[in-house]
Amino acid sequence: MELLRKSIHSLGLTFPILGAIFGREFLLMFLVISIVSFLVLEGLRISGIQIPIYSEIIWMSLRDKEDSKKPFLPTFYFLLSSLVLLLIFWEKIEIFYSSVSILSVGDSVSSIVGASLGRRKLPYPMDSNKTIEGSASFLLSSFLVSNVFLDWKGALASSLIACFFEAIGRVNDNLSVPFSSALGPYLSKGNLMATLVFSSFLITFLLSSLFAKKFPELGIFGVDLHKLDKPKVAEMGGISIFLGLVPVLLILGRDELFLVALISVTIGVIDDLVQLRQRDKVMLCALASIPLFPRGEVLGFQGLLAYFLMAMGITGGSNAFNLLAGFNGLEAGLSLILFSFSCMFLKGDLLVISACISLSLIAFLYFNWYPARIFPGDSGTLLLGAMYSSLAILGNSELVMALFLIPHMADLLLKSKSRFGTKKIGPTVISENGFLIPPKYSSLISEILKRRRFKEVELVLLLLGVQLATCGVISCLFLAGPWS
Repeated sequence: MELLRKSIHSLGLTFPILGAIFGREFLLMFLVISIVSFLVLEGLRISGIQIPIYSEIIWMSLRDKEDSKKPFLPTFYFLLSSLVLLLIFWEKIEIFYSSVSILSVGDSVSSIVGASLGRRKLPYPMDSNKTIEGSASFLLSSFLVSNVFLDWKGALASSLIACFFEAIGRVNDNLSVPFSSALGPYLSKGNLMATLVFSSFLITFLLSSLFAKKFPELGIFGVDLHKLDKPKVAEMGGISIFLGLVPVLLILGRDELFLVALISVTIGVIDDLVQLRQRDKVMLCALASIPLFPRGEVLGFQGLLAYFLMAMGITGGSNAFNLLAGFNGLEAGLSLILFSFSCMFLKGDLLVISACISLSLIAFLYFNWYPARIFPGDSGTLLLGAMYSSLAILGNSELVMALFLIPHMADLLLKSKSRFGTKKIGPTVISENGFLIPPKYSSLISEILKRRRFKEVELVLLLLGVQLATCGVISCLFLAGPWS
């Protein structure tokens, strides 16, 4: 069973081969199609439809057979981390190859050696289920395979960092190993980017864990309406994302983006606490565009028209992120995909900031995925929407990053039919058998639920698949298609 699980990692060894033969664009589409296909197959399997061969492989891979009705996350995490790393290191593809190779080889070798030769357990605070022999084999095999793509210093740093996170075992190896190892080439040279990315991830992870426990005790919680037992879940998780981003913005000297983040997260916190009217929220979100006014130009327009377009962009982005929301892992998952793909079209400090947000979202998603222990709240969605729009404006990538939001635009247009009065009409509810009942107002989610029954996690997987497909197609059109 364990060998079958680890065999999934061996797919990572094909990535350098595919990239060398067919190019990065082919590898990008391969990963997008793989993730979308996996999400579709998992959605069918969870809903009770047996898929020949696929369902049998997943069943044999499960450690706990009681989890057969839950998503098989190891494969999803592996493909997701591979895609995000490819997008972040689009211009430094050797780091991507090194990271996925370390996961493919190191993790598999350590499992085999640990199971067959492991005798001495790792000391606290390491994972007591792992052995010294297994970790040593991880370090050695990771160094050897990483050295194919990096210089020996970068390979050694990548292997040491990955070995540490693999030994800690607090986060799924499919996430912790590739992302931590990608920092090695930068840390070996004292690079600032690695420090910033690592700090964003770590701060968001630690604070999300803390807030998930403490906020409900302080009365800061929301009711998870899409669970039969209606549990109380910590709210305002966007604060942890904001605090993870603050050091990055201040160190890079991006005062305008710090102010955008501060204004938008403040509006979100107020809305989480007192429930602002939609009209007031839209008007307040426009204030977050003021720090961008000194730029003075958008899409070639200047003066008052440029200021108006900035205000519309920030307001539209903030509310688009805020409206397509409300399910475990949806907001953070969609945002992770958007910021990750944006890395290909941003340069310099803006690329670093987008990468930091992507890593912060991975840390947050660990606590926000089904069943969620913390919600982003409006403090999270308004912050992410404002930052996304700001990066698009400052990076002169307004068109491609706007097209990434096609699913959000569709939801926005459908909800405009009810004049955004969704709270008055009522939310999506759950039936006794766990299926979602479509809301009475028009929205992207209601249109989907009218056509087929979905449980919450199935719906989220579907929407993430739609977002991935959208970003993948748009990216290829801009990178290698008629718009390149």
